[in-house]
Amino acid sequence: MRVAHIVRTIRPEAGGPSTVLSELCDAERARGWETRVLVGDAILPDHGPDGHVSPLGLGDIARFRPEPGELPHVHGLWNPTTSAAMLRLRIGRTPYVLSPHGMLRPETIGSVKKRVWAALWERANVASATLLHAATEDEIEAARACGWRLPPVALIPHAVDCEFWTPAPDAVRERAVVFVGRLARIKRLELLIEAFALALEPVPDATLEIVGPDWEGLRGSLEALAAALHVSHRVRFHGMQPRVAVRALLQRAAAGALVSERESFGCSAAEAMACAVPVVMTRHVGIAPDAAAAGAGLVADDGAVAIAEQLAALLVDPERGSAIGARARAFVRERYSAAAVGRDMTDVYAWALGQGPRPGCVRA
Repeated sequence: MRVAHIVRTIRPEAGGPSTVLSELCDAERARGWETRVLVGDAILPDHGPDGHVSPLGLGDIARFRPEPGELPHVHGLWNPTTSAAMLRLRIGRTPYVLSPHGMLRPETIGSVKKRVWAALWERANVASATLLHAATEDEIEAARACGWRLPPVALIPHAVDCEFWTPAPDAVRERAVVFVGRLARIKRLELLIEAFALALEPVPDATLEIVGPDWEGLRGSLEALAAALHVSHRVRFHGMQPRVAVRALLQRAAAGALVSERESFGCSAAEAMACAVPVVMTRHVGIAPDAAAAGAGLVADDGAVAIAEQLAALLVDPERGSAIGARARAFVRERYSAAAVGRDMTDVYAWALGQGPRPGCVRA
C-alpha cells in the first residue's frame, strides 16, 4: 500500500502543507503504508518529511506514473506543480486525493488570474479528484460556497505530533503570550499588538513573543506600531526558529494567540494546545469552534478590546490558564493524534483505491 504526496514546496517557512506533511507521512507509515514526497521546488531543503523525497519538475510531471498500487495525494492549488500533476492524473484516469489546504474559498478565487486559472485547469482538477480532503467544517463550507462541482469530501483534521509538542514537567510558566507563524497581513499582527498593549494594563511585566519568518516585510511597521503604543520593550521578534526552540517558548508561555483573518485549520494553535498552552483565537480559525466547545481554548470577537480581555484573563489568573491548558492537551491528543489521523486517512486511501468500505468521515 503506497501513497505519493505531491506538493509545491516543503520549506518550513512556507507554512501550510509544509507544516503538516511530515506528521501525515509519519502517521501513514505507522499504519503500514509506504510514502514518498514529490516536490516542485528545484532545491530541496536540508530537512523535511522522513522517507523518500525527490524533486518533481514540470518535465517530470509529463512522464509521471504512480507505482503499482500507489495513490497520489496532491496538496494545494493555484501553482504549476500541483495543477500540472492533476492534469496529468486526469488524462491517465488515475485516482487521486486532493487537499486544498484552505486554498478553495470564495475570497481566494475572485482575481482575474485565479478565474483564468480555474477555467483552464483548477475547476476540472477539483471535480475530477476521487476525494477532497478538508481538515475542518469551515474548510468544507468554504469549498461549497465557491459553487464548484465537488467530489466526495473527507473530514480529517491535520495530525499533530503530540510526542514532540508536549509540556515540560519542570517548566515555570511566565507571563508571556506567544504567536507562531509567518509575519503576513492575513495573520493580523497589528491587531494582536494593539490587543497586547491593552492587556498590559493589569500585568505590565508580560511579554509578547512573535516567532516566524518576515514573509511580507512587515517587521519594520510592526516594530513602529509597538513603539507608538509604548510597548516596544515588551514585544520580542524572534524570527524563524527551529522546532525545539519554539517548543521551549511554548512550554514557558502563559498563553498563545492566533487572531488571523482566516485559518483553514490553525496548526500553530493546535501545537501550542498540545503543549498545554491556552490559546486565544478568533472565530476565523478553523479549530476554534471545536476547541471552545470542549473548553480547550478561548474564542474572542474581532477587535483589540475583546482579544485583550481574553489575554489579560489568562495572564492574571494562571490557575485558570492551567486548567484550560490541560483540557487543550487532552483535546488535541484525542482529535489530532497521529494514530487517529493516520487511521482515518489510510482508510480513506483504501476506499479511494477500491480496497475498502467507505469510511464514516466521507461525505457526499
